[in-house]
Amino acid sequence: MNYAQPSTFQATAEVSKKGIYEIIVYAFDPKTGNTGVDKKTVKVL
Repeated sequence: MNYAQPSTFQATAEVSKKGIYEIIVYAFDPKTGNTGVDKKTVKVL
């Protein structure tokens, strides 16, 4: 993942099959101890 702006990262992924996918991202900053998690469901038609 690439840094986009404060608290925001971005990435791309190629998906070759139709379906419903769940994306889960866990993040940890060892300098500050800040942690986070987010989950997103996407549907590929």
